[in-house]
This record gives sequence, C-alpha cells and structure tokens, in this order.
Amino acid sequence: MVRINISTEGAAFANERGNYTNYSKNTEVARILRKLADQISDNPDVSWESVILIDQNGNSAGSFIVLDEE
Repeated sequence: MVRINISTEGAAFANERGNYTNYSKNTEVARILRKLADQISDNPDVSWESVILIDQNGNSAGSFIVLDEE
C-alpha cells in the first residue's frame, strides 16, 4: 500500500493572479504525479520507501510513502 500526500497551499498551485482555482491546483498536482510516475517507471527495480514531492517552484509539496502491508 502507498500513501501520497500533496499540500496545495503553496504558490505553485495558484494561477498567475495568485488565485487558487481548481484548474491551477489540478494542473500542478497532475504535473507532480506525472513526475513521480516517471521516477518509478524509470527505476522499476528500486525498492521505494519514500519520496519527497517537489512543486514547480522547487518547494516540498508532499510525500509518497510505501506502507507495510500487515
């Protein structure tokens, strides 16, 4: 099982006017998830435990964590 947390409060999730719209938030979330998917696809043999997710401004926006399944 994995857990993905993304905080959409940073400036990268706002539009050019500084407004937080569904479009601006969803666009940045999609970009972050595509980058994560590329990392995992490019390195399928890696045992991923956790990854810090970075927004387009270079700030930490969340995490990808592999949870033990018990």
